[in-house]
Parts: sequence; structure tokens; C-alpha cells
Amino acid sequence: MSELYLPPSRARDIPCAAALLYDLEALSRDNSISRYFAQLYYETTRSIGQQLRYADQQTVELTLRFQQRFAAYFLECRDHAHPGSAEWGSYYSTTALQPVQYALLGINAHINGDMWQALVDCFNEKELEDYERRLLDFQQAIRKVYTSFYRCATVENLMFRGLHIITAGLCKKAGEYYLYHCRLQQVKLALLYYRDRARFRKKLSRLKLHKRIVDRCIHLFL
Repeated sequence: MSELYLPPSRARDIPCAAALLYDLEALSRDNSISRYFAQLYYETTRSIGQQLRYADQQTVELTLRFQQRFAAYFLECRDHAHPGSAEWGSYYSTTALQPVQYALLGINAHINGDMWQALVDCFNEKELEDYERRLLDFQQAIRKVYTSFYRCATVENLMFRGLHIITAGLCKKAGEYYLYHCRLQQVKLALLYYRDRARFRKKLSRLKLHKRIVDRCIHLFL
């Protein structure tokens, strides 16, 4: 089991942190297709944990609460015979894709499908307003993992490598911005859930369509 990523003085207050890392690491070593996204998720969780070393106690508590619920959406769908939700249907629809494709499908499902739901599960409107900035601040930790993933993708995937060459590396920046933008949109969607259900339903419908288009592009063009 991986070493707990927070200082020992806080470890006794956050037992779920070690359990989550253990689950993700175990799944990343599994033989199922779930392992491809689990590997990326494990590294992201560790990176966020390292940033949490310097966070105040309230940020730590809110983040761990959210991490546990957010991860559950993926962990509950890990058996490819039982996808569990429409968000993960595209990921588990075939076992014939490349690791890079599974990683991207997992990112799309988890951020553009699961994230707003986990936020609503965890926080009321006031808590979410207070947590919004702190949540988006983890872009720094996510960027570290994204950079490593992008480097591997340009080696392993011909389309990635071609895009990198053609755009002189600008597609890396575009991908980083896209991740931030999607996370921001999910927070806004969760806030709309509390503030305006009619606008929420319209925005959710648009985001679901966007997710399906992205899934299709990953399947066809990578």
C-alpha cells in the first residue's frame, strides 16, 4: 500500500485518504480495462494530496469529503460487465481500444459526467460557493499529472504525436485549458442545480451532448 500522502499529524483524522489510494492502486494493477483510468486517477489523487500538505484544515476536510464521493462513481463502475451508469457506458463498451483512449474516455466520463453529481452529493449551495475557488486551485496538481500523461501519449499514440508536431505543442496548452474549463463548468452546473432548475436542465442537456460527441471522437479518431 502506498504511503499516506498527508503529514502524519493529520493522518489519524482522515482515514479515507489511505483507503482511496489503496483502492485506486489495487485497481491500477488489475487486468481489467479499468486499470487504464485507475492509473491516471491514482497519480492525480497523489498529486492533489501533495498540494493539500499546505492547505488549511477546512480545505483538507472538504476535499477529502469530495474525493471520496467523487471516486465512488468510478469505483462502482469498475466491473466492465456492469457499467453502472450512462456516463461510463462508452468506456466499457469495448475492450479493443488503446490505453490512451481509455484514459481520455475516463477523464470525459468522470469530469463531464460524474463531477457535478458528486458536488451536489457532498455540498449544499453555501458550502459549494465557499469551496469553488479551493477546488479549482487544484489545477496546479492536475497540471503535473496531465504533463506526464501528455508526454506518454505523444510517444504511444500516432494521432497525439501528429497533433503535437503540427501545432508546435500548442495542443498541450489547449488540453490543459480544456480540463480547467470542464471542471469550472461542472461547478457552475452544480450551483445551477440549487439556484435555477430550469437553466440547470438546459445546461445539463448541452453538456451531455458535448460528452457524447467527445466520446465518439475518442473512439473514431485516436
